[in-house]
Amino acid sequence: MFEKSFITDCEGPLTLNDNAFELCAHFIDDGDELFKILSLYDDYLVDEVKKDIHTLEDLLNFLYDNDVAIDIDEDDDYTDWVDRVAVQELAKEICGIELGE
Repeated sequence: MFEKSFITDCEGPLTLNDNAFELCAHFIDDGDELFKILSLYDDYLVDEVKKDIHTLEDLLNFLYDNDVAIDIDEDDDYTDWVDRVAVQELAKEICGIELGE
């Protein structure tokens, strides 16, 4: 059918606006509020993973124990997305290392 396809979530470096938020606000009643709540919940889940990791040793043990992979697609089921976000943030906080960039 198509020779080439380009699929994106339209976030990050491709756009300056938050398309997911705008789509929710446009197509769902009170979608803007729903999106804000879901975003806060996502932040909460990341913070729950991060709360017991304070040192490089803790971070490496968590990576090993949970088979966390960083540089893979968001839709990949190999690793929990919340774990990946938490590990990326902690690697930057603890070690000054940007993972998956």
